[in-house]
Amino acid sequence: MTKIDIMSIRRLLAGLAVAVGLSALPAFAQSLVPAGPTTQRAPAEPATAAVSTTDAALAERPFGAGLFINREAPAPTGGGNPQYLVQPGDQVQVHLFGAVQQDLSQTVDPQGNIFIPEVGPVPVRGVPAGDLTSAIQRQVRQSYPSDTVQVYSTLVGSRSIGIFVTGFVAQPGRHLGAPADSILDYLLRAGGILEGSGSYRDIDLKRGGRTIATADLYDFLLDGDLPGVSLQEGDTIVVGGQNPVVKARGVVRNEAIFEMIGTRMTGAELIALARPLPNVNNVFVTGTRDGVPMSKYLTLAEFSGFTLADQDIAEFQQDSSAPVITVRLEGAYEGQSTYVVSKAVTLRQFLAHVEVDPAVANYPAVHLRRATVAQQQKAALEAALDRLQRSVLTAVVETSGEAALRSAEAQMVLQFIDRVRGAEPDGTLVVMDEKGGIADIPLENDDVVVIPKRSSTVLIAGEVLAPQTIVWQKGMTIDDYIDQAGSFTDRAQRDYFLVQKPNGAIQLVGDPRVEPGDEIVVLPEVSFKGFQFVQDLADVIFRVAGITRFLSD
Repeated sequence: MTKIDIMSIRRLLAGLAVAVGLSALPAFAQSLVPAGPTTQRAPAEPATAAVSTTDAALAERPFGAGLFINREAPAPTGGGNPQYLVQPGDQVQVHLFGAVQQDLSQTVDPQGNIFIPEVGPVPVRGVPAGDLTSAIQRQVRQSYPSDTVQVYSTLVGSRSIGIFVTGFVAQPGRHLGAPADSILDYLLRAGGILEGSGSYRDIDLKRGGRTIATADLYDFLLDGDLPGVSLQEGDTIVVGGQNPVVKARGVVRNEAIFEMIGTRMTGAELIALARPLPNVNNVFVTGTRDGVPMSKYLTLAEFSGFTLADQDIAEFQQDSSAPVITVRLEGAYEGQSTYVVSKAVTLRQFLAHVEVDPAVANYPAVHLRRATVAQQQKAALEAALDRLQRSVLTAVVETSGEAALRSAEAQMVLQFIDRVRGAEPDGTLVVMDEKGGIADIPLENDDVVVIPKRSSTVLIAGEVLAPQTIVWQKGMTIDDYIDQAGSFTDRAQRDYFLVQKPNGAIQLVGDPRVEPGDEIVVLPEVSFKGFQFVQDLADVIFRVAGITRFLSD
């Protein structure tokens, strides 16, 4: 069995892992192949869980469910709240001082008055607790016109009432509160509306067997409106069953499950609730009609008049691409950095409108950074890493000694794989054609056109004794630059070098022609003998070769 050079592999993997361990690093080989189509997500059912919880995203829950998530039942509204409106049965403490001295504790009578001797009935029903003193003072001055009698009052206790909350709530029953508390306060005390079975739009307030008010929580959620009714002892709040629902998703501000009023909802009504973004132009609707699956693809105008039914799903989409694209500039340019151009513009046409200083800009080294290229580079790297991982984990061993060596090398390679997975390609696309000019390729949205500055240096890194940046001199060979960097280390690979060109190109050559701005990496010498996964490892190594210029950092 041939002895495996474990130390050489450790040196190579450690060096490359340091390189790819940095965040937001540039990537490897370039590609002009467009990215493949994305997979559409499967429709999700509008039906929801039975009880409010904290797990599901609000987008997958009924509109309004957030009212009852992680909310504790509020304390009854009372005198501590200056906005509380005084009601019959409340306790009011009144202090008269000055020419008349009195301390009175009065209960607001059924007519909404308190009684002060020598003054008479004083109406206080509906007076905010914070305005109670001034309201009583005005009445007192009718009996004592001068300022000889002053008033100080406070609400010392509000009357508690019992309200029945029933229907589709988590904790039906009698709940204590104050007359000024809202219907929403009592729903919170009852644990909230049952999701998937209770209605947010059909809530009745009953008194003496008849409905005196109805509440639609959508009015509160959208406009802040609740029924302005003072509750009384024995009132009943009834939450009805859930009406038909429709789910809105996609390019909308309010992604949720919306409840209808009645059995039908128009597309226009859903648009008002979901609030699609301005770029939406189509809606994909799925559901059932008479037990048969239904799907329709409508323009936004057509959807406005479409009638939705229970359990429909409406996905708002922006399908037609804009006639213009956005292109950004980086590097040595003059003027603006962002351009909005026709989607038919090519790179050469674009560059013809960009002003540069020829003495500063390295125009022949222009290259692109493209999002679709970065996605393909990432996918290619992930596939190579998966192949390498399978090769490591499925390697065949014949002896116990070989198994120990395999285990050591596998551990190093798996650690290397973990580090490399964090590399993020930047989508560098070399645009130099076979004649050394700039390829006239169409631009894409969000392309970044990089115009490098002229450089007069050469970077030498990797397996040299003194990695450094050296001034480029005409006539100097690769050996001259290596000598200036202290010569090779004893573990250097001397047959070929990794060269990063200013235009983004990566070369693995034996005798490179050194030009200004080049970044040259001397790789370590590695013996791959005995590695069953040598091809997969080499594939990964050269896919990340584009980021080895950072080894000198």
